[in-house]
Amino acid sequence: MIYARTLLCVFVLISAASAHADPWQDAVDIYSKGDYPQAIALFEQLAEEGNAKAQFRLGAIYYKGEVVPKDNSRAARWFEMAAEQGVADAQLSIAIMYANGYGVPLDNVYAYMWYNLAVAFEEQNDSTSFASYLRKELAREMTPSQIAEAQKLSREWLEKFHEQKE
Repeated sequence: MIYARTLLCVFVLISAASAHADPWQDAVDIYSKGDYPQAIALFEQLAEEGNAKAQFRLGAIYYKGEVVPKDNSRAARWFEMAAEQGVADAQLSIAIMYANGYGVPLDNVYAYMWYNLAVAFEEQNDSTSFASYLRKELAREMTPSQIAEAQKLSREWLEKFHEQKE
C-alpha cells in the first residue's frame, strides 16, 4: 500500500511538473484569465528568448492596443522578429505595416518582399490568399524596378533563411 501511494505521489508530481513545463501555454492561460501585466511580462520574456509565437502575439497586442496603449513601433518590432523566423502571419503583418507606414517607414519594396514571403510560408501556399491579394494590389502602385528589387530581396532572404536552418 505504501508503494502504491508513493507511485501515486510521484505520478501526481510528474503530471504537475509537466503541466507547467510549457511557458507559452502558461502565458496564454494567464492572459485568458485577465492577468494582463503578468501575461505580457511572460510573453516579453519568451519573445526576448526567441519564441516566435510570443513575438507575434506581442506584435498583435501592441498593434491592436488590446490591454496596452497602441504602439505601432513596438508592434512592428515584434512582428518583424517573428517574420524573420518564418511565421507567415507575422510576415503578412509586417508587410501591412510597411505598406501603410505603421510603426516603420512606408516602403513598398519591403512590403512586397514580406508579402512574397508570407505567400511562400503559408501552410496552404494558396495563390488566392490574402497575402497574395494584397501583393497584387500593391504591385499596381509599384514600378517594374521596385518589383524586381522586392523579388531579389525575397530570394536573398529565403537563401539566408534556409542556410540558417541547415
